[in-house]
Amino acid sequence: MNKGNKIDLKEKAYRYIKDKIISGEFKSGMDIDEKELQNILGISRTPVREALFKLENDNLVDIYPRKGIFVTSITPKLIKNVFQIRLIVEPQVLRIVAPVTDKKYLEELKGRFMNNPENLKDKDLTDYYVGLDKEFHSYLNDLCENIYLTKMMDNILEQNERLRHQTYDVMERDKKTNEEHLKIIEYLIQGDYDKAEKELVEHLRKSEEIAFKYIML
Repeated sequence: MNKGNKIDLKEKAYRYIKDKIISGEFKSGMDIDEKELQNILGISRTPVREALFKLENDNLVDIYPRKGIFVTSITPKLIKNVFQIRLIVEPQVLRIVAPVTDKKYLEELKGRFMNNPENLKDKDLTDYYVGLDKEFHSYLNDLCENIYLTKMMDNILEQNERLRHQTYDVMERDKKTNEEHLKIIEYLIQGDYDKAEKELVEHLRKSEEIAFKYIML
């Protein structure tokens, strides 16, 4: 096997496991069976193990020698850490990039928040809105054109996406979340950046409250 194939197999395993964790199919604290992954993916132990090491670096799995490999638990500390960073970084990013946001794109994104596909229901509908949530926040961070910030926030937003998937059945929050996103987007379109920043902070605080309520159940 050449080096290119090895990297491709590692990336295949990495993407598969990561998607399962973020979507909530591999739940918080779940024991990951390496052999089962090898069989599902049809690849050897090495790329699976390398993928798991990479996921450990992403803080998505914990590896304990001779004990097992576990999906990292969603804890109060994780939630606090995620939103602590988001509340510090994202309002400042919005303030920096607001003047260069693409108003045409924001109008298109606004339309997708307001008009979801009619055939989507239950978790599929939630997945749709979770995807829009990540797209919007990632768009603002990417506009900052700071590779160090982008790399850090990519990991934070993936953890946030995981929280959203895990909490979707806890409360009827999607509608309120969408309304919050629509307010931020509308203020950006109007050029009222102070209100956009204020609404973003409020949105993040409410999202943190919901995440903590999930932990308390």
